Amino acid sequence: MVPEDLEQKYITSPFIERICVHADRLQDALVCVIIPNAKSFLDLFGVKIEVILFDRMTLISFSYTSVRTHQPRTWAKSRRSYSQS
Repeated sequence: MVPEDLEQKYITSPFIERICVHADRLQDALVCVIIPNAKSFLDLFGVKIEVILFDRMTLISFSYTSVRTHQPRTWAKSRRSYSQS
């Protein structure tokens, strides 16, 4: 897998502002840093995104604040549920 190809693919998403994919010969997986497009999340879901974590290109958790309720929440894949922070 070529990091630049992944960057070009994912940068087309309206939810991604910036992306950097890094390959290390000593590791068996790529490292990816994504800066989300906060306006897209706010417009579509009414939430302010705080932190999004991925592992091997799989979403594992994210934190956000609802604009309507102003309550911080966290979702984690291992629990597959939402919780208040």
